[in-house]
Amino acid sequence: MKILQLVLTVLCACILAGCGHSEQAKAEKAINAGLIQHANCIDTPADVYVDPLNPGQKAVLDALQAKGLVASGTVTAENLFGKKFPKPGYVLTPAAQALVGRAAVQGTFAVMPCLRSGHYQVAKIAAIDNGNDIDGQPMASVRTTLHFVPEAWFADTKANPQFTNLWTQIDATEKAQWVYRLRKSGDDLFFGGLGERLN
Repeated sequence: MKILQLVLTVLCACILAGCGHSEQAKAEKAINAGLIQHANCIDTPADVYVDPLNPGQKAVLDALQAKGLVASGTVTAENLFGKKFPKPGYVLTPAAQALVGRAAVQGTFAVMPCLRSGHYQVAKIAAIDNGNDIDGQPMASVRTTLHFVPEAWFADTKANPQFTNLWTQIDATEKAQWVYRLRKSGDDLFFGGLGERLN
């Protein structure tokens, strides 16, 4: 009888642990899916005319050129009267297209393209609290830490003094705790927007 009780106790513990793990796995999957859609990106002076280049833009260009993502070329400039004319500049290579988070906007007030530098993902889930939002809809508040996953070109900038501020911000984000509020539908969890920093 004692053996049966022991077996049942262990079995219940395993089932409960499995359930907890399942909820954590679902929460992690939902948060990661949302975070990859909100990847970090950096304005890049390519595909539009930018004059003059500031030191920060030059550092971005150098890092991207080293990876074959940007090359010297000809871009189209436009004056206040809408007249277009070619100017020497920089263009994104075909290899860079997969990294475009926001495409360039041509015109008098041109907007640089934004290239993905990396994204955050869940490092460790500390707690999950289930409840309801202000509308009474079921939700899960997930307290977690994050880890930054850099794109290959950006990973090489960690030792570059021009990128110190960006990496300092990343380090601070990784050291903080975050709360993500996930929408619930049955046993499924869905990303509900960017997290709130706790510390």
